[in-house]
Amino acid sequence: MNLTTQTVLLVDDCLEDRITYRRYLSHNRHHSYSILEAETGEEALLLCRQKFPDIILLDYLLPDLNGLEFLDRLKIQFGQANFPVVMLTGQGNEQIAVQAMKDGAAEYLIKQDLIPESLRLVIENVREKQATLNARKQAESAMQVYTAELEIRVAERTAKLVQANLQLQQQIKERQQAEAAVQESERRLSTLINNLPGYVYRVANDRNYTPEFISQGVFAISEYKQEEYLLERTISYGKDIHPDDAKWVWEKIQQAIAAHKLYECEYRLITKSGTQKWVWERGQGIYTKDGELVFLEGFVTDISDRKSAEQKIREQAALLDIASDAIYVRDLEHRILFWNSGAERLYGWTVAETFGKKTSELMCHPSSFEIQAAIKTVLEVGSWQGELQKLTKSGQEALVSSRMTLVRDEAGQAKSILTVDTDITEKKQLEAQFYRVQRLESIGTLASGIAHDINNILTPIIGFAQLLPLQLPNLNAKNRQMLEIITDNAKRGTELVEQILLFAQGKPEKRVVLQLKNLLKKIEHIVKETFPNSIKIISDRRTSELWTVSADPTQIYQVLINLCVNARDAMPDGGILTIAADNQFFDRNYVRKNLEAKIGNYVVITVSDTGCGVPEEIKERIFDPFFTTKGSGKGTGLGLSTAIGIVKNHDGFVNLKSEIGKGSQFQVC
Repeated sequence: MNLTTQTVLLVDDCLEDRITYRRYLSHNRHHSYSILEAETGEEALLLCRQKFPDIILLDYLLPDLNGLEFLDRLKIQFGQANFPVVMLTGQGNEQIAVQAMKDGAAEYLIKQDLIPESLRLVIENVREKQATLNARKQAESAMQVYTAELEIRVAERTAKLVQANLQLQQQIKERQQAEAAVQESERRLSTLINNLPGYVYRVANDRNYTPEFISQGVFAISEYKQEEYLLERTISYGKDIHPDDAKWVWEKIQQAIAAHKLYECEYRLITKSGTQKWVWERGQGIYTKDGELVFLEGFVTDISDRKSAEQKIREQAALLDIASDAIYVRDLEHRILFWNSGAERLYGWTVAETFGKKTSELMCHPSSFEIQAAIKTVLEVGSWQGELQKLTKSGQEALVSSRMTLVRDEAGQAKSILTVDTDITEKKQLEAQFYRVQRLESIGTLASGIAHDINNILTPIIGFAQLLPLQLPNLNAKNRQMLEIITDNAKRGTELVEQILLFAQGKPEKRVVLQLKNLLKKIEHIVKETFPNSIKIISDRRTSELWTVSADPTQIYQVLINLCVNARDAMPDGGILTIAADNQFFDRNYVRKNLEAKIGNYVVITVSDTGCGVPEEIKERIFDPFFTTKGSGKGTGLGLSTAIGIVKNHDGFVNLKSEIGKGSQFQVC
C-alpha cells in the first residue's frame, strides 16, 4: 500500500516535546511524514515562506511569539484567514482555544492529554477540514470565473445588440438621406439639363429615330419649337445636319454604336432659318440586357464662337509666322506655349522641339540672371524691353532686342508672357565696325596735322646737324659723335613721321601688279633666318596660284613683317607661327556682316600664332595709333595702326580672331 507523505512543522522551544511529537507521528501506519522543526515563531515563519507545510503543530508559548500572534503574522504574510494549525498548550484554557479557532487555527489540544491516537485523529480532522476548505475555495473560484465569464458574455451580447440597433438606425437614416439626395439630384439635373448652353436629346431606335426627349436648349440652337420636335414629330434625327457633314457624322455614330462606345464629333448644323452653326456632339447608345439598342442619347452644344475664335487665332498665327521677329509665348512656369517661324529661324528649334519645354532648357546663357531680372520686372510692372544675350540650338550666341509683355485672362489674372525678340547681332557688329572706322579716320586726321608740324621741326635739325661738321672742321671725335647721334635720331623721327603720314593719308606711292606668292616666300625666308628656333614656322598654301593684286610691294612687305614680329613677341617661350594664303570670293551675305568688305575677289593672307592672345577688352584698341601692350622702349604703338592704314589704302581690311591662352589670327584681305 502506498503511503502519502505529508510535511509537518513542529514549532516548540522544548526539545523533549518535539521528540515526543516525532515519535507519535511515526506510529501512524497510514501516512508518512516529512518533519520540519522550529524553536521560535520567526524561524517557523521563515520555513513557511520557503514552503508552506501540510500541518503545523504550534506551541502556544514560544520565546518570541505566542500562538495568537503567530496566526496574525501568517494572515499578514499569506493573506488568508484559515490555516492547518493545531494549537498546543500546557493546560486547558477554553478562552485561548476559542480565540485560536477564531484567528484561523484548525484544532486545539492540551499537551497532557496528547496520545498518538489523539494526535492522529486531530491531524486527520485537520486534513479533512483543509481539503473541504480547499474544495470550497476552488468551487468559489470556479463560480467567480463562471460568473465573470457570464457577465462578459452578457455585456458583449448587449453591446452587439446596441451596436446592431445603432447601425440599423444609421442605415435607415442614410437610406432616407440618399433617397432625399436622389430626389434633389433629379430635380437639379432636370433644371441643369434644361438650362445647359446646348441641348440633351433621346431618340428611339425606330426607322425615323423619333425624338423621345429634348431639353429646352434646343430652341436657342436649332430655332425649332417644342411642338415641332415632340408633338408633330416631323423632325427626324439628322435632318438638320449640313449635307456635306451628314454622311460622315452618321457613319461615325453607327461605328460607335456597333462597338458600344461613346462618340464625339463636330459638324455644321442648319437652323430653321437656314443659317449654319458649328456644334459639338457627344453621345452613346442605350441597350437592353440582351444587347439590343433601345435609345440613342446625346448632348449637343453650340461652338460657333469657339470656331470663329480658332479661325482668328489661325489667321493671327499665320501673320506671326510671316514676321521676321522671333515671337513666342511661355506660361508662368516658363514652358513654351507658342513658337512662330521667326523663332525657328533665329534659335533653330522647331515647334515640335519647343512645345512644353522650359525656356531655360533651350536658351540658357551664362548671363541668364539678366533674363530672370527681366521676367521679374514683367511680373511686377507688366512689360520690359532691352537687350539680352541668348543661345541658339547650335550653341552660338545671339544678341537680341527683346520686348516682353504680361498676358492676363478675363479675370485679370496673369497667365503667360509674350516675348518678341529681334536679332541685332549683325547690327551690333556693323555698328562696332562703323565706330572703329570713324575713330581711325578721326585719329588719322589728327595724326596728319601733328606729323606735318613735327616734320617741319625735324627738317632744320637734320640740316644743321649735317652742316655743322663742314662749318667746324676742327671738332673732336666726341662732338662729332654727338652730332651723329642728333642726325640719327632726327632721321628716326622723320621715319616715324612718314609712318604717321602713311597711316593718316594712306597714299601708296608705287603700285604694281604683284604676285603675293613670291613676296610671301621672301618673308618666310627672313622669318626662318631671324626668329628663334623655339618658334616653328608653317607655310600653308591652299591654292597653287594666288590671284595678282595691284599693290606697293614695300608697304605690303611692311604689313606682313609687322604681323610676324608681333606674333614672335606674343610667343616668348616658343610656339607655332603659321603664314597662310588663299583666294576667296566675298558675296552679299559676307558683305552684310563686314562693313569694310565689298563684293568681289580677294586674296586673304592669314598670320596666326599660338601665343598669349589678345584680351577681349583691348581688341578694339590695338589698331589705334600709339597704343601698345609692350614694355617701355619695345614698341611705338604705330605698327598695327600703320598696317591697317596701308591695307585700307589697298581697298582691303583686317580681321582679328583671338582667344586668351590659345593665340591670335590676323586676316589681311
